[in-house]
Amino acid sequence: MSMSTNIALALGIVVFGLWLSLLVTRRGFGRHWREPPLLPLADLPMVVAVLPAPGRAGMRDIQAAARSLLAQDYPGLLKLLIVAEPGDGGAAPTLDPALALADDAERASLLPVAPRPEGWSAEAWALRRGLASLARLAPEARYILFAAPDIIHESDAIARLVARAEVERLDLISLKVRRRRHSAAERALVPALLFFFRLRYPFAQVNDPASPVAAAGESLLVRLSSLRRIGGLAALGRDPIDPCAFARALKLHGPIRLDMAQTSTSLAGRAGFGDFWREISHTAYAELGRSPRRLVTEVAGMSLAFLLPPALTLFAAGPAAMLGLAGWVALAVAFLPTLRYYRASALWAPLLPAMAAFYLGAMIGSACRHDRNRGHTRDGSGRDTSHLGEDGAGGAVRHGRP
Repeated sequence: MSMSTNIALALGIVVFGLWLSLLVTRRGFGRHWREPPLLPLADLPMVVAVLPAPGRAGMRDIQAAARSLLAQDYPGLLKLLIVAEPGDGGAAPTLDPALALADDAERASLLPVAPRPEGWSAEAWALRRGLASLARLAPEARYILFAAPDIIHESDAIARLVARAEVERLDLISLKVRRRRHSAAERALVPALLFFFRLRYPFAQVNDPASPVAAAGESLLVRLSSLRRIGGLAALGRDPIDPCAFARALKLHGPIRLDMAQTSTSLAGRAGFGDFWREISHTAYAELGRSPRRLVTEVAGMSLAFLLPPALTLFAAGPAAMLGLAGWVALAVAFLPTLRYYRASALWAPLLPAMAAFYLGAMIGSACRHDRNRGHTRDGSGRDTSHLGEDGAGGAVRHGRP
């Protein structure tokens, strides 16, 4: 056998062994697909839900999200804080008439804020301004729910989160929310992105206090005392609203939990392949801690796991090709629970390597984009200022959706 044949055979053995071990251990593939049952608690503490309302777009989704929060079957006190930026032309923000009824006026407050500084996402700016107003608007609150502006919550969603947090004394509990799939890009990529997320952050390890793995979803319930204990947003560095950075900081001091939402859904608008490329490139490198070493490790690992099986199948021969095909079948089988969660056809499963190639390309683009931005955002002293807010004090943030 030639050296190239031996190398191909060795790679085939590694690939098949990798996927076989992942399937045997069921690392996040067949488990943790359902929210825990609602725990019966008679007395639940006050919760403040912070909902960002950017003044430039998405008002219909924001109104739907606000109504879903006001319609919660929550036995405790629930306060909705809508952090609203000025509309086009500087128009003052207003509550939707449906939210301004007498009953809702006591439970929903509108917090007008100045336009967010350059480089800040609507979600980050809303959380920062909302937290700054809690002492005045809801000093007795025990939890803050950070609600993305396009998420519709089921009527018992907050009661489930709070009851679980109270019983297990969690500092953070969050949900990965089901995203709609309308466009061709969404049908192809949304399940794959969730699969990659669960592979990187196995839920069993996230929920294990002894494990260093930490991650969070799009709907987050945070214990305010825990947030204050870590020093508030300032302790989270340049990415305080990146859910995974948020989770890592909180897990250093207490337990966290991550579950899949069964009924809460995201109303995110139709997205094309270009939109997904920009979304991934905006967040992927930050999720790796902007570490070139971690980037190389991630690219190498995903290439080995997802790109090598079809490459061996198509271009190798003999046992190496057979092992590559076996690895390809194994990764497709591992993808099936994610497809079932989205009620998607199993025919998407063999195409996962193509989706991985797309994700890797956007991830590498994210690192290149970061390097270009660093080159453009250094002050006269050579100090990197790309993470600073408008006051130069740090904390410019973005919201990533893995």
